[in-house]
Amino acid sequence: MNKNDKLLTIGQFAAMHGINKKTLMWYDEIGLFKPAAINPKNGYRCYTYHQSPILETILLLRELDVSIHEIQDFIKNRSAGSLKHLLEEKITALDTQITHLQAVRTTLCTHHRNMDTLLTMDLSEISIVEKEEHCLVTVDVDQNTTFEQEVELITAETEKYQLGRLHKASYGSMISVSSLLNDSFDNYSKLFIEIPFLPYQAGLHIMPSGK
Repeated sequence: MNKNDKLLTIGQFAAMHGINKKTLMWYDEIGLFKPAAINPKNGYRCYTYHQSPILETILLLRELDVSIHEIQDFIKNRSAGSLKHLLEEKITALDTQITHLQAVRTTLCTHHRNMDTLLTMDLSEISIVEKEEHCLVTVDVDQNTTFEQEVELITAETEKYQLGRLHKASYGSMISVSSLLNDSFDNYSKLFIEIPFLPYQAGLHIMPSGK
Protein backbone atom coordinates (compact mmCIF):
# COMPACT_ATOMS: atom_id res chain seq x y z
CA MET A 1 0.00 0.00 0.00
CA ASN A 2 1.30 3.43 -0.92
CA LYS A 3 1.99 5.48 2.18
CA ASN A 4 -0.28 8.21 0.80
CA ASP A 5 -3.15 5.74 0.85
CA LYS A 6 -2.45 4.60 4.39
CA LEU A 7 -5.21 5.38 6.85
CA LEU A 8 -4.31 7.64 9.75
CA THR A 9 -6.11 7.84 13.06
CA ILE A 10 -7.88 11.06 13.94
CA GLY A 11 -5.19 11.76 16.54
CA GLN A 12 -2.37 11.24 14.03
CA PHE A 13 -4.05 13.40 11.38
CA ALA A 14 -4.83 16.17 13.87
CA ALA A 15 -1.22 16.17 15.14
CA MET A 16 0.07 16.45 11.54
CA HIS A 17 -1.84 19.69 11.13
CA GLY A 18 -1.30 21.10 14.62
CA ILE A 19 -4.95 21.07 15.66
CA ASN A 20 -7.08 19.35 18.28
CA LYS A 21 -8.84 16.18 17.17
CA LYS A 22 -12.09 17.67 18.52
CA THR A 23 -11.83 20.21 15.69
CA LEU A 24 -11.87 17.36 13.16
CA MET A 25 -14.80 15.76 14.95
CA TRP A 26 -16.72 19.04 14.77
CA TYR A 27 -15.88 19.54 11.09
CA ASP A 28 -17.25 16.06 10.45
CA GLU A 29 -20.43 16.72 12.44
CA ILE A 30 -21.26 19.89 10.47
CA GLY A 31 -20.39 18.25 7.16
CA LEU A 32 -17.45 20.52 6.40
CA PHE A 33 -14.67 17.92 6.33
CA LYS A 34 -15.43 14.22 6.41
CA PRO A 35 -13.00 11.38 7.28
CA ALA A 36 -11.84 9.13 4.46
CA ALA A 37 -13.21 6.07 6.24
CA ILE A 38 -14.76 4.83 9.46
CA ASN A 39 -13.06 1.89 11.16
CA PRO A 40 -15.74 -0.85 11.14
CA LYS A 41 -14.33 -2.44 14.29
CA ASN A 42 -14.44 0.56 16.63
CA GLY A 43 -16.19 3.34 14.67
CA TYR A 44 -13.13 5.60 14.78
CA ARG A 45 -12.59 8.20 12.07
CA CYS A 46 -9.66 7.65 9.71
CA TYR A 47 -7.96 10.01 7.26
CA THR A 48 -5.40 9.89 4.43
CA TYR A 49 -2.55 12.12 3.28
CA HIS A 50 -4.61 13.05 0.21
CA GLN A 51 -6.99 15.01 2.47
CA SER A 52 -4.25 17.26 3.86
CA PRO A 53 -4.43 20.00 1.16
CA ILE A 54 -8.18 20.41 1.68
CA LEU A 55 -7.82 20.61 5.45
CA GLU A 56 -4.95 23.12 5.16
CA THR A 57 -7.13 25.29 2.90
CA ILE A 58 -9.92 25.20 5.50
CA LEU A 59 -7.49 26.08 8.30
CA LEU A 60 -6.06 28.96 6.23
CA LEU A 61 -9.53 30.37 5.62
CA ARG A 62 -10.39 30.06 9.31
CA GLU A 63 -7.16 31.92 10.10
CA LEU A 64 -8.46 34.71 7.86
CA ASP A 65 -11.76 34.77 9.82
CA VAL A 66 -13.76 33.34 6.95
CA SER A 67 -17.05 32.07 8.36
CA ILE A 68 -17.90 28.38 8.44
CA HIS A 69 -20.84 29.07 6.12
CA GLU A 70 -18.56 30.75 3.56
CA ILE A 71 -16.09 27.87 3.76
CA GLN A 72 -18.88 25.32 3.30
CA ASP A 73 -20.04 27.13 0.16
CA PHE A 74 -16.47 27.26 -1.12
CA ILE A 75 -15.80 23.55 -0.46
CA LYS A 76 -18.97 22.57 -2.34
CA ASN A 77 -17.88 24.53 -5.43
CA ARG A 78 -14.15 24.83 -4.92
CA SER A 79 -11.85 25.76 -7.76
CA ALA A 80 -8.63 27.65 -8.24
CA GLY A 81 -10.61 30.66 -9.48
CA SER A 82 -13.01 30.74 -6.52
CA LEU A 83 -10.14 30.37 -4.04
CA LYS A 84 -8.23 33.18 -5.76
CA HIS A 85 -11.29 35.46 -5.55
CA LEU A 86 -11.92 34.60 -1.89
CA LEU A 87 -8.29 35.20 -0.94
CA GLU A 88 -8.24 38.54 -2.78
CA GLU A 89 -11.23 39.68 -0.72
CA LYS A 90 -9.57 38.62 2.54
CA ILE A 91 -6.23 40.19 1.60
CA THR A 92 -8.02 43.51 0.99
CA ALA A 93 -9.79 43.24 4.35
CA LEU A 94 -6.51 42.31 6.06
CA ASP A 95 -4.71 45.29 4.50
CA THR A 96 -7.46 47.58 5.85
CA GLN A 97 -7.08 46.06 9.31
CA ILE A 98 -3.29 46.44 9.20
CA THR A 99 -3.63 50.10 8.20
CA HIS A 100 -6.06 50.67 11.08
CA LEU A 101 -3.75 48.97 13.60
CA GLN A 102 -0.78 50.99 12.35
CA ALA A 103 -2.81 54.18 12.90
CA VAL A 104 -3.73 53.02 16.41
CA ARG A 105 -0.08 52.25 17.16
CA THR A 106 0.99 55.69 15.92
CA THR A 107 -1.59 57.31 18.19
CA LEU A 108 -0.49 55.26 21.19
CA CYS A 109 3.15 56.15 20.58
CA THR A 110 2.22 59.84 20.35
CA HIS A 111 0.27 59.68 23.61
CA HIS A 112 3.17 57.82 25.23
CA ARG A 113 5.61 60.56 24.19
CA ASN A 114 3.17 63.19 25.44
CA MET A 115 2.98 61.49 28.83
CA ASP A 116 6.79 61.48 29.03
CA THR A 117 6.78 65.19 28.22
CA LEU A 118 4.10 65.97 30.80
CA LEU A 119 5.98 64.07 33.50
CA THR A 120 9.24 65.95 32.87
CA MET A 121 8.24 69.43 31.70
CA ASP A 122 8.23 72.51 33.89
CA LEU A 123 4.65 73.80 33.66
CA SER A 124 5.72 77.17 35.05
CA GLU A 125 7.73 77.91 31.90
CA ILE A 126 6.77 78.55 28.28
CA SER A 127 8.81 76.60 25.75
CA ILE A 128 9.54 77.79 22.21
CA VAL A 129 9.68 75.02 19.63
CA GLU A 130 10.49 74.91 15.92
CA LYS A 131 7.60 73.73 13.74
CA GLU A 132 7.56 72.69 10.11
CA GLU A 133 4.94 74.03 7.71
CA HIS A 134 1.86 71.82 7.56
CA CYS A 135 -1.76 71.86 6.44
CA LEU A 136 -4.79 72.06 8.70
CA VAL A 137 -8.43 71.36 8.00
CA THR A 138 -10.40 74.10 9.73
CA VAL A 139 -14.01 75.00 10.47
CA ASP A 140 -15.16 78.45 11.54
CA VAL A 141 -16.74 78.86 14.98
CA ASP A 142 -17.58 81.72 17.29
CA GLN A 143 -19.07 82.23 20.74
CA ASN A 144 -22.56 81.55 19.34
CA THR A 145 -21.60 78.13 17.96
CA THR A 146 -23.08 75.44 20.19
CA PHE A 147 -21.17 72.33 21.21
CA GLU A 148 -23.57 70.20 19.16
CA GLN A 149 -22.85 72.33 16.07
CA GLU A 150 -19.10 72.02 16.66
CA VAL A 151 -19.42 68.23 16.81
CA GLU A 152 -21.42 68.21 13.57
CA LEU A 153 -18.84 70.39 11.82
CA ILE A 154 -15.91 68.24 12.91
CA THR A 155 -17.77 65.03 12.07
CA ALA A 156 -18.50 66.32 8.56
CA GLU A 157 -14.79 67.03 8.02
CA THR A 158 -13.69 63.59 9.28
CA GLU A 159 -16.12 61.99 6.82
CA LYS A 160 -14.94 64.26 3.99
CA TYR A 161 -11.32 63.17 4.48
CA GLN A 162 -12.32 59.56 5.25
CA LEU A 163 -11.06 59.53 8.81
CA GLY A 164 -12.61 56.56 10.59
CA ARG A 165 -11.78 58.00 13.99
CA LEU A 166 -10.20 61.20 15.26
CA HIS A 167 -7.28 59.16 16.61
CA LYS A 168 -5.91 59.28 13.05
CA ALA A 169 -5.37 63.02 13.38
CA SER A 170 -4.56 65.67 15.94
CA TYR A 171 -7.18 68.28 16.59
CA GLY A 172 -7.90 71.35 18.67
CA SER A 173 -8.95 74.97 18.57
CA MET A 174 -7.45 78.18 17.20
CA ILE A 175 -7.48 81.64 18.75
CA SER A 176 -6.55 84.89 17.06
CA VAL A 177 -3.55 86.92 18.19
CA SER A 178 -5.78 89.88 19.02
CA SER A 179 -7.95 87.74 21.31
CA LEU A 180 -4.83 86.35 22.94
CA LEU A 181 -3.44 89.82 23.60
CA ASN A 182 -6.80 90.93 25.03
CA ASP A 183 -6.85 87.96 27.41
CA SER A 184 -9.94 86.57 25.62
CA PHE A 185 -8.73 83.01 25.96
CA ASP A 186 -12.10 81.41 25.23
CA ASN A 187 -12.77 83.40 22.06
CA TYR A 188 -11.99 80.63 19.58
CA SER A 189 -12.16 81.47 15.88
CA LYS A 190 -11.70 77.99 14.39
CA LEU A 191 -11.51 74.31 15.17
CA PHE A 192 -8.76 72.43 13.35
CA ILE A 193 -7.81 68.90 12.38
CA GLU A 194 -4.23 68.09 11.42
CA ILE A 195 -4.18 65.00 9.20
CA PRO A 196 -0.78 63.30 8.90
CA PHE A 197 0.78 63.51 5.42
CA LEU A 198 -2.15 65.52 4.03
CA PRO A 199 -0.97 67.12 0.75
CA TYR A 200 -1.87 70.72 0.05
CA GLN A 201 -5.33 71.29 -1.36
CA ALA A 202 -7.31 74.44 -2.03
CA GLY A 203 -9.19 75.57 1.05
CA LEU A 204 -6.76 74.19 3.61
CA HIS A 205 -5.21 76.42 6.26
CA ILE A 206 -1.43 76.64 6.01
CA MET A 207 0.36 76.76 9.33
CA PRO A 208 3.74 78.32 8.46
CA SER A 209 7.04 76.96 9.66
CA GLY A 210 8.90 78.78 12.38
CA LYS A 211 9.00 79.27 16.12
